[in-house]
Amino acid sequence: MNRVPNRPNAPRTPGYPPRRAPKRRTLRPAAVAILLILVIALIVGVVLIVSALVKKPEAAPQAPASQSTTAPQDPSQTTVAADPSGTNETPAAPAARTNRFESLSAIVSYVDSLGLDFKDLPSYSMEPYFEGVLLKETADAGDAYENETVYIGDSLVLHMRSRSTHPTELVYAKESITPEDAATKKLAALKNGTEATFAEAMTELQPGRIVITIGTNSMWMEPETYLYFFDAFITQLEEGCPNTEIILQSTPPLSAEYDIGKNYPTNEKINRFNLYLAGLAEYRGLWFLNSAKDLKGDNGALASQYDNGDGFHITASAYDVWIRDLRTHATNAQS
Repeated sequence: MNRVPNRPNAPRTPGYPPRRAPKRRTLRPAAVAILLILVIALIVGVVLIVSALVKKPEAAPQAPASQSTTAPQDPSQTTVAADPSGTNETPAAPAARTNRFESLSAIVSYVDSLGLDFKDLPSYSMEPYFEGVLLKETADAGDAYENETVYIGDSLVLHMRSRSTHPTELVYAKESITPEDAATKKLAALKNGTEATFAEAMTELQPGRIVITIGTNSMWMEPETYLYFFDAFITQLEEGCPNTEIILQSTPPLSAEYDIGKNYPTNEKINRFNLYLAGLAEYRGLWFLNSAKDLKGDNGALASQYDNGDGFHITASAYDVWIRDLRTHATNAQS
C-alpha cells in the first residue's frame, strides 16, 4: 500500500479550518448610566473648585455725603492766566473734552464722512466739527507766555527767525520736512552742539509749551501715514517733556495764484489735512490753534498781504498774526 508523502510546505486551503469571530463586548445600560454620573460629578466638582478660587472684586465703598468725590487736581497741570486787571484770580478750569476716536483711521473716516466740498474754499470752516479742541480767543497772555513757547516745524516755522519778533532760540525747524522726518531724523542740536532729534532737544530744554506746524510738505502722504508719524512725534515729546503743553497749529493756505492744482499742496488738500490734524488733537487730548483762518482772504486762499511772493511762504505781517493768535488764545485761560 502506497502512502501519500508528507508535504509540510503544501499550501493550506484558504479559510480552512474556519476561525471563530471574536465576541464583541458591549456596555450594559447600567454601566453607561454609572459612567455618565461619574463624568457629571467630575465636571461639577471642577466648577466648584474654580469658583471657590476666583475671588470676586469687592464693590468700591461709596464716599460719605459730606465728602467730595472729585479727584484732586494735579498741581503740575495748574496754570494761571495772564490777567490784565492785575487781580491774578485763578481762571475757571477748562471744560472737560471728550475723544470720539478709537484710532487714527477713525479720524480719517470721520472727516471723509462729512461730505464736505473742500474745493469751496470760502465756505470752509472747522468750528462745527472740532469746536471742543479749537483754542478760543482770550485776553493777551503777555510776553512771559510767548517767551516760554517753542515753535517746531518746516520752512514756514524756520522763516520765523528772520521775519518775526519771536526769540530765534525758541524756533526749531528744517525745510521741507514731514512728520516722519520730525519723528525719525536728527534735525536739531543740543546745547553742547551734539546732533539730536527735535524730541531730544526739547527734553533738554523743557519749554512751557510747544506749537507744531508741519503740513505743507506732507500733502502727498496718505492721511493715515501722516497721522501715524505725527502721533509718534507727539508721543516722543510727551515722554521727554511730561509737563510741557503741546499745541497743534493749522497749516497756512496757499495763494490763489499758486493753488492751480498742479502741485501736491493745494488749498483743498490743506483744508482736509487741517481737519485730520484737529482730529489728532482731539485723539491725543491736545489744543488746536487755527491761525490759518486769520491768514485767508475772502476767496479762502492766502491773502495777498501775507504772501511772501512764492505763493506759500508768508510775510512778516503773517508771523505777527501767528504771535498775536498765540498770545490771544492762551491755553491757561480756556473755559
